[in-house]
Amino acid sequence: GLAFGAKGSLSSLLSQTRPTLALAVAHRFLGEEMAGTVALALKLVDYTSLAKGVLFRVALPVLGKLQGEPERFRRALEGFSLLSTLASGLPLLLLPALGGLLPLVLRRDWPGLSLFLPAFALGGLALGFALPQVAALLALGRAGAVLRYDLLHTALLLALLPLGATSLGPLGYALGNVGSLLAKGILFLPLRSLRLFPHPLAWGWGASLGLGVLQPVIGGLPLGWAALLAWGVLAFPQTKAALKRFLSL
Repeated sequence: GLAFGAKGSLSSLLSQTRPTLALAVAHRFLGEEMAGTVALALKLVDYTSLAKGVLFRVALPVLGKLQGEPERFRRALEGFSLLSTLASGLPLLLLPALGGLLPLVLRRDWPGLSLFLPAFALGGLALGFALPQVAALLALGRAGAVLRYDLLHTALLLALLPLGATSLGPLGYALGNVGSLLAKGILFLPLRSLRLFPHPLAWGWGASLGLGVLQPVIGGLPLGWAALLAWGVLAFPQTKAALKRFLSL
């Protein structure tokens, strides 16, 4: 109905304006040069994780057609969650790993790039994990739940980014961006009540890819890479089987 369309449109508007708001905060509190680095990092992450948007546009009509078949709907949501997490996270691993080489490729120094890239890449990975849940809620007519998430995410971003930037500078700004990702947690509350909680495989891949993305920040021993490798070896057979079931829907 009209209310559903209005809520969906407002959610879409908020999600599209969040990068612009983040850039405006960076310009105001970190200065023009650092804002340029933020803009570059946002674009690199966006281009590297384009697959998540494509999968979201595919998931929405597929889940809409399956809403009357609970078991097939659940399997489709599991498959899209797993596929979107992998398609977003694996390419994003390259950005923080190559962060030190990017200034050479781009032929100029970008202050703070090695700090912002892992933070924004983690955000891109989290969005890749969350978008199938958004598609599921929209397919089930729960546009209000999606709007509440977008409102909370935007509010947290506007609160945490200036607070972090004024107290800790670029590091605080990056931490504020990571902190705003907590808003994604409320997406899973209505899904859990419907027994549509994301598959453990998707959670495992999301967590291990997140550690890999953050490895340049963790420093020292390559614990993030080790965790990702260990999970990959452990979960590969189950992941292959899950994707096979999904493709046979």
